[in-house]
Amino acid sequence: MASQIYSRYIPPKKSEVSISSDTSSKITAIAEPPATKQDASSTYTRYIPPPKSKHRSQSQDVEPKKKRQIEVESAKEQVPKLKKYKKEDKIAARDPPPIDMEDPTSTKKSKKRKRAAVNNNGEELDRDDAKHKKLLEKREKALKKAEKLSRKAAKKETQDDLVSEEPSELHDLVPLPQPDPVPEPPFLDDTSTLPPWLASPIRIAPTATASFKDLGVRQDIAELLHTKGFNNAFAVQAAVLPMLLPGTSQQGDILVSAATGSGKTLAYMLPIVEDISHNITTRLCGLIIMPTRELVSQAKEVCEVCAMAVSQGNGKRVRIGTAIGSENFKGEQGTLMEEENRYDPAQRKEQELRMNARWDASDAGTDQDDDVLCDEESVSRLPDHVIDHISKVDILICTPGRLVEHLKVTPGFTLEYIRWLVVDEADKLLDQTFQQWLDIVMTRLSRSSELPSKTQDDQVRKIILSATMTRDVGQLNGLKLRRPKLVALESSSQSQSNNEDSYILPGRLIEGGIKIDEESLKPLYLVELMEREHMTLRSRQDSDSGEESPTDSRIVNSGTEVEIPHGVLIFTKSNESAVRLGRLLAILSPGSRHLIATLTSTTRSSTRKSTISSFSAGKLSILVASDLISRGIDLPNLAHVINYDMPTSVANYVHRVGRTARAGKKGFAWTLYISSEGRWFWNEIARSGAIRRADGEKVSRVNIKAEQFDAHRRDKYEAALEELEKETITPNLSSEKQKKHE
Repeated sequence: MASQIYSRYIPPKKSEVSISSDTSSKITAIAEPPATKQDASSTYTRYIPPPKSKHRSQSQDVEPKKKRQIEVESAKEQVPKLKKYKKEDKIAARDPPPIDMEDPTSTKKSKKRKRAAVNNNGEELDRDDAKHKKLLEKREKALKKAEKLSRKAAKKETQDDLVSEEPSELHDLVPLPQPDPVPEPPFLDDTSTLPPWLASPIRIAPTATASFKDLGVRQDIAELLHTKGFNNAFAVQAAVLPMLLPGTSQQGDILVSAATGSGKTLAYMLPIVEDISHNITTRLCGLIIMPTRELVSQAKEVCEVCAMAVSQGNGKRVRIGTAIGSENFKGEQGTLMEEENRYDPAQRKEQELRMNARWDASDAGTDQDDDVLCDEESVSRLPDHVIDHISKVDILICTPGRLVEHLKVTPGFTLEYIRWLVVDEADKLLDQTFQQWLDIVMTRLSRSSELPSKTQDDQVRKIILSATMTRDVGQLNGLKLRRPKLVALESSSQSQSNNEDSYILPGRLIEGGIKIDEESLKPLYLVELMEREHMTLRSRQDSDSGEESPTDSRIVNSGTEVEIPHGVLIFTKSNESAVRLGRLLAILSPGSRHLIATLTSTTRSSTRKSTISSFSAGKLSILVASDLISRGIDLPNLAHVINYDMPTSVANYVHRVGRTARAGKKGFAWTLYISSEGRWFWNEIARSGAIRRADGEKVSRVNIKAEQFDAHRRDKYEAALEELEKETITPNLSSEKQKKHE
């Protein structure tokens, strides 16, 4: 180990011998590494480490740098500065190669390194210090450059501030000036988004009546109407007739919003009949669409009266037809259309070629949708003849579903000559699709208006009517209205006249509400109400026998017998409820079974007609009906309407109670409600501004308490329920036995 560490020693120079022995001994002690064995025969004054090489021993012990620096500084004046090891030497010392002690090249290399570590002044320099000095010089240059750039940026910023800076105004401690307040936009009500004709309708006072002569109706027609009971025109008739009668300059479509029983049917029927009566040939020129069969029958009666009145003059008798779903379809086709053979060889040949082409292009006589093609066109049995389909009616009153069916199936049925289109109860018809009737009818009418023979005067004129006219512009756009005008019947209440979305009740209607404390005794509340209000269960024959009834009496006015309102119409929520309630009332009052009848949507048309006729004649006093036909019953002399079950909406309530107080007569409307229905009834119906009532008219409260029903009435009611239960079980058992027998 000693030979490797102390591989080479150089004796001291002569100039260094003069150093005192004490100093040299200290230096030797400092320079000599500890724990190193020296040869006893060798005396050396100074240790010189071997030259730095790339290979050093990994086991070489090197003193810490800090300790070595402190010891060397103490002898800085006596000895030259020791040379530091290079970093490369430390790395190379990990794997030192064997060193030849007598290699002369190693001495030359150490001398060269020693010369390189001397500067111009002859002093030794540390290589790390040289690198550090270079880095400091670069740093100083970078700092100077950054300082120069910062000065330029600050100068530019100062110039920009001088240009953009404005003299600021000094304020005292006072409130800062505020901008002027922005004015609020003007208040826009709901009608501001509606078209002008819908937002500002033509309003009519309920007292604006006039004679038919003053409205432009012919003298002979006015006289005949007088004999039928139409003395003066109602408010709606006085406003609408001048707009629709032939010869008037006012053109465009008319929308009428008026309560039920206000005379809307006569207001449009008379002008249509008078206009069509000038035609020489019979063609379908008037189309009236209604939602129910009962309304179709009632409109036909009014139309027959108008046709008879107009035919008294020089006009022809207008033919009227109906199309409803309850009738036989083939029979309706025969009443609406007829076939006529016409000699035309050329057209017959074209017809045969056309039909042969259809057969050749089809598969076994059917098209892609498997529809038979041979029934699309009728062929005459006579040679060289063709069949012409001719309309047998001038005015058709129909339901929308049956109308679509005739347009698709009935040969020759067309809307080409239509000049008048009436949609009654428009809110209900527009809410429901009915086989997409509106799109189909509007498409057919648009095609007919584009024919070359059509002129501007031949455009279809539309009349839209409803007691609860919709304000939905989207629905009304489907009707393709042309220059429309809205006529609205005002209420006599001035406080509610500005409400655009309100419903109008008859002027002489009196309303009342009855709270049901015990729901299980609801039929007893109904019977008690009927007894209190003298809704007697007696027929006209009983009244004529000597016992006078307040509701079934007659008066004589100017030699004409005029009936005052009588009877009661009870509305329930379903067909089953109507049948059950009618039977229960008959059990509670066995002597009046023949005076009670039931009307539901499943009742046959012939039965409905006979029931309504019997009621009008006074043979029936009580009608129990389902809500499904609340718009289809026309009872001009009805005195009372009772809502046994709560109506489903405000519009439904308006249509129900509109069955009474018609044509200026007095009527009553009563509503039974339980605790959970009371808030809705009083807020949405009784006190709501959406319903227009006469001045001073309010919904009264009728107090009927469950304590009024004694034990006898309760026992009678329980017995009636048991009997009703037996009647409902017995038919079911008999039907089951019949099925087992089969």
